[in-house]
Amino acid sequence: MGSLHSSFYTLSNLKFYPENVNVTAIDFSPRMLSYAQKRAKECRAKLRLLQMDVQHLQFDDNTFDSVVSTCVFCSVPDPIAGLREIHRVLKPEGRLLMIEHMLSDHFPIALVLHLLNPFMVRLTGANVNRRTMDNLRMAGFTIQKMQCIALSDVFRLIVATPNK
Repeated sequence: MGSLHSSFYTLSNLKFYPENVNVTAIDFSPRMLSYAQKRAKECRAKLRLLQMDVQHLQFDDNTFDSVVSTCVFCSVPDPIAGLREIHRVLKPEGRLLMIEHMLSDHFPIALVLHLLNPFMVRLTGANVNRRTMDNLRMAGFTIQKMQCIALSDVFRLIVATPNK
């Protein structure tokens, strides 16, 4: 069983993987990977850390049983390309598990996020107005579960599967 873990801010997730899984964790940043290496001792699973861009995954098709992504797609330049790559490397029965922040469906909150976005991108590199639910569908995923977890509907837990 393989699991691809793509994470920007959530290296603390590593400690939650059981020892009977193989985890391949990627990040495009050497600095983040160096930090992950220091945190690797917290991971009971078999862990492999690789520098890689989610938009250009260097894995064969149908490689992973699951992909876990936490607060990643706010900073991916082409989020649909990244999601299509995840779709490609997931096994047909695989699952994508995400926690993402995205554009709210509520107009007043969405307006504020649109206004804040240019400043947030300059400050942090993160877009706060991505349409992640739409991007998932455009990349070929079916949403199995979506749960709002914080700030109205800005932070969401998503379980998606590749369309057959």
